[in-house]
Amino acid sequence: YKGSLQTFLNAMTYPDKTLFPVASRNLKDFHQLSDVYLDAVFYPAIYDNPLIFAQEGWHYDLSDPAGPLTRSGVVFNEMKGAYADPMTVLSYEVNRRLFEGTPYAFESGGHPDAIPRLDYQSFLDFHRRHYHPSNSWICLYGQLDLAAELERLDQTCLKAFDRLPESLKPQLPFAKPFPQPRQAVAAYPLPEGQDPQGKNWLAYACVYGSFSKRKENLMLEILSDVLIAGPGAPVRRALLDEGLGEDVRVIDDNLQQNLLGLVLVNSSETDVSHFQMVVEAALEKSLNDGLNPEELEGALNRVEYDLRECEDMPTRGLLYYVWATDAWLYGGSPWQNLSYNQVLAELRQDIKAGAQGFHQLARQAYLANPHRLTLLMQGQAGLGQEREQQNTKTLAHTLSQWPAARRQQVTAVSRRLKAWQETPDSPEQLATIPRLGLQDVPARLSPWAQEERCQLPGLPAAVLLQEKEFTAGIRYLQIVFKLNHMAAEDFSALAFLAGSLGKLSTRRRSYAQLDTDIYLKTGGIQVSLSLSRTFASKADLWLPAATSLPVQLLLTVSGKA
Repeated sequence: YKGSLQTFLNAMTYPDKTLFPVASRNLKDFHQLSDVYLDAVFYPAIYDNPLIFAQEGWHYDLSDPAGPLTRSGVVFNEMKGAYADPMTVLSYEVNRRLFEGTPYAFESGGHPDAIPRLDYQSFLDFHRRHYHPSNSWICLYGQLDLAAELERLDQTCLKAFDRLPESLKPQLPFAKPFPQPRQAVAAYPLPEGQDPQGKNWLAYACVYGSFSKRKENLMLEILSDVLIAGPGAPVRRALLDEGLGEDVRVIDDNLQQNLLGLVLVNSSETDVSHFQMVVEAALEKSLNDGLNPEELEGALNRVEYDLRECEDMPTRGLLYYVWATDAWLYGGSPWQNLSYNQVLAELRQDIKAGAQGFHQLARQAYLANPHRLTLLMQGQAGLGQEREQQNTKTLAHTLSQWPAARRQQVTAVSRRLKAWQETPDSPEQLATIPRLGLQDVPARLSPWAQEERCQLPGLPAAVLLQEKEFTAGIRYLQIVFKLNHMAAEDFSALAFLAGSLGKLSTRRRSYAQLDTDIYLKTGGIQVSLSLSRTFASKADLWLPAATSLPVQLLLTVSGKA
């Protein structure tokens, strides 16, 4: 990372795939990053060094044969931390019930209760089967010599593997639909002594449709916005107006099958049926009254801006890859989710024609769909501490059953692991990491698009600066107001104002109508407050950070249209 010009370098884990994307605008750097990642994915050092499994996965920690015995590991500790978050627990409880009998019913990152049941050899067997080029999807993006890049991939990695027969490739089954809706209750940990009153979480979740129906999936995204997520959405309003909770969140996982619904945060409600009744009554009334065409069109605009802007992802190729695998992984076309102009045009026509398809789909997906779950998740003070105490007892019992030889073995492994972790990499090892040299870095920046300046009519103090850049058919406007005349004691009020503009009712519009109108005309308006140094000359740019320079307060209004 330190010796690279990377524009993206990470790995991302999903319930059914892991992506290993790298990106750079420097071709040599791109090749070096690709070489390292391909080597790490297909030839990991864990095969030669079991201590890597102990460090990254889990291990018994025993510094003295007499005890105490504990467990540790990077992923094990991370997942224990993740399951202190109620949203993680809720997602797990929803998925394991709705997707029973499929891999989606399990925690892809490893449930902390299950991780210690994974052994080293099983992990290697899993890697041999799943982390194989025959089970991989490779995407190249950018100004590349495609034939040369494919040849390079083959020579550096792929030719060393034989193609797996189709029968050995992992399969992803669909969840069996429920014959009728279900209700369930679960618990999540609260800190010891915390009052559980008003700390319940409730979920209304449905499984509907699949990856293959592009138009229908965009319609579901629009319906989720209009019915649940938007400031004036009827389900959100019904739940909050009744005082059932503090906030409403959307569930919208789109994998092989769509997971739809909502989560009510910090509620005192303990009656699952009452919560379900409020949600379904709000949906029923909204559909009976008829969906507002302007709200549908505003939500459609939001969807279109996200597609054109690649969800504000600066490395566009990465998101194109994600979109491609959202169909490609399941046997669909990689181009399905990359093409949207025709579908968007059809949806606009459908809305103008009365939006009957939206009404019908909403009823099928939410109300008439038997494959749905209503879940009450109750906060339980001290639950985490109880589990830790039980875990301590279990480990103490395990240690008491071990013979002396087993204790000595685990102690020796713990000491070897600690010594290995504390040993710095040798210069020879560090030298194997490819780096760019100064000669590989261009001496000049890429030229910026030509800037056009013009005076705004009627505003002699304002100048419009125009950039010629590809923006996928969207125009961006940014207006900056200098606020140096404001007193320092006004900064807090200004920050509140910047965060509130566009989100509160005005004299002419309710906050819900304002939100709709904004997205009917624009792709969104953001207001932010910032402090910026001013520079009298280029020479000022090289002054030490401690140098006192003038500071100006700026209010920025950004819009997309």
